[in-house]
Amino acid sequence: MLNNPLSYTDPSGEIIPLLIIGAVVGAYIGGVQANGTWNPFKWNWKSGSTWLGIGGGAVLGAAAAGAGAGIAASLAVKGTTAFLSASLGGAVAGIIQGGGFAVLPGGDGNVLKGASIGALSGFVGGGLGNIANNAVNNVMVNGIGISSPVVKGLIGGAAGGAVGGYSGGFVGGFISTGDLSLAHKAGIGSVGIGATIGAISGGATQYALAKQQGIKPWSGVRNNSVMIGGPQIKVDNFANDFNSETITNNNRFGEWPNGMKAFLGQNSPNPEALLFNSKFINNVIDSNSPIYNIGRSSNSVFYHGIELNTINLRSYNNINFVRTYAPFSSFKLRFSTYD
Repeated sequence: MLNNPLSYTDPSGEIIPLLIIGAVVGAYIGGVQANGTWNPFKWNWKSGSTWLGIGGGAVLGAAAAGAGAGIAASLAVKGTTAFLSASLGGAVAGIIQGGGFAVLPGGDGNVLKGASIGALSGFVGGGLGNIANNAVNNVMVNGIGISSPVVKGLIGGAAGGAVGGYSGGFVGGFISTGDLSLAHKAGIGSVGIGATIGAISGGATQYALAKQQGIKPWSGVRNNSVMIGGPQIKVDNFANDFNSETITNNNRFGEWPNGMKAFLGQNSPNPEALLFNSKFINNVIDSNSPIYNIGRSSNSVFYHGIELNTINLRSYNNINFVRTYAPFSSFKLRFSTYD
């Protein structure tokens, strides 16, 4: 079981959308290759070659997505850096697609050449997908993540794969012909397939790395997280978006006792409340739970005096800073970017 790289992927079913994306993109490219045009309305839908290209491309796309995710995850588990895990996982995915597309209708039948271009496209696409995922802030609007690791990996991977496809096609063309203009033409002809391989590689490897790092691949939020900041009603709203626990809605560290007042007077914090807050944040840190911190504009003895102070004293680094906005409060719009 441990020797099977797919054993590191998620068994919950979250990987199914990724496989579907790989299959759809692969099917489209298979149809493009079989017909020599990017416009599906110009495809020969009565031709068996078209359907063979679509079916074969779908299988290759799904297989590449699964293999790329499995390899990236297994390498990450063994301590390989995220960038190298993504690049090598992408290369494996690229070999599957590049070699496979070579024998589908419209391919040149040169499996070695196709696998080589695929490996380069997948390697560059996987690596650039990882860079894109780390470089772009996560975004959420009312609990809907719109820049998931998978999506960022797909976009970055497509860009990187296009570069890798051109490079591989150019080098291969020059070696076989010795003519720069023909080599350039071969490079241009490999851009589309390279972008496709890169997109699938980038999305698949970022899916795997997100799962391995305890991040939900389709929303980008961290598992088993806790949210702090203030005021509490704001914390509770954003915690619902991020599926995070709070001091007033918590299943692992105890909930705020019913009836316990935070203050005994106007400016006199309740000692029992202060003690409870201290135990809460220490338990969060002891469990190494990710903390989303939305901050607080006004001074708070609980937030500034206990929570942040404890985090700083214990040098706790598992913090994700959330920049929150609600410019149209009447519509309850919650917009956030987070690390």
